[in-house]
Amino acid sequence: MDIDLVCFFDLEELVKEVGFEKYNKLLWHDIGDPNLDTGLQEMVGDSDINAMRGAAVMHMGPKEFHIYVEHIVEIPEVVEDALEAP
Repeated sequence: MDIDLVCFFDLEELVKEVGFEKYNKLLWHDIGDPNLDTGLQEMVGDSDINAMRGAAVMHMGPKEFHIYVEHIVEIPEVVEDALEAP
């Protein structure tokens, strides 16, 4: 995904495509801060995408961005029929 062309809607669609139908937060990591505790920034819209893009350009590194998904861990459901052999 090109950092110059990404928008929040497309990013949300990509997150859903890779299996995160439900999630709590989308986060991006400011590569200028190696500490995940302080370097993770919440992403809620295109203004945050612009901040992420600006941070990537400011650090003059590769045009890449790191996205983290705080997702919901669902309780596994046991399906009785699946355990029985045909």
